[in-house]
Amino acid sequence: MSPRRSVGAVVLLLAIGAWSSPPATTPAPGKVYEIRMIGDADGYRFAPARLSIEAGDSVAFVVASGQPHTVAFDTTAVAPPVARMLAMHMRDKLGTLSGPLLLAPGDRYVISFAGVPAGRYPYFCLPHLALRMMGEIVVR
Repeated sequence: MSPRRSVGAVVLLLAIGAWSSPPATTPAPGKVYEIRMIGDADGYRFAPARLSIEAGDSVAFVVASGQPHTVAFDTTAVAPPVARMLAMHMRDKLGTLSGPLLLAPGDRYVISFAGVPAGRYPYFCLPHLALRMMGEIVVR
């Protein structure tokens, strides 16, 4: 195997390892709410799709079925200063406001909304966006 191919293989293995079991972030001192990520004969969806929380609460996104899933916030709907604050609470991001690829039932991704101002935060599953797998978190 050439050095270039070995480096590529190592990078690929590291990426797969990072995505296979993403660590949960440390929840804020508030409540922790759960949103299930579902894909089945009835379609792809978050349950519940709309959730109201208090500033300081956390949301655990949990794969129930139909994986892989992600949690990505709509960057056009979040003001840049708020996006930076929200991004600080998101570990192992694939993109600006996009969490890791969750591959197995039971995988969890926890996002703290500590310090995030009141507002509406639309989100979606990137692999299933065309199937309208979207939701909204409302911080009161």
